Amino acid sequence: MRLVGVDGSFNRGTQRGGRAEGGVRLDGERGAVEMFVASERRIDAFPLSPAAMSWFSAGVRFVSR
Repeated sequence: MRLVGVDGSFNRGTQRGGRAEGGVRLDGERGAVEMFVASERRIDAFPLSPAAMSWFSAGVRFVSR
């Protein structure tokens, strides 16, 4: 987690950002399945925009032995 104070320009207050991820791996006889989720809030994601951006992602990966 990251907390950043700002100078008050663009009518915005204190900015908060961070990233959290988690996952599960299920092993089988011939391989495994991995599933994950992630969430991120990025402070000043774009140089010309003062807004914070949030993303959510999820995925599945199949792994053979």
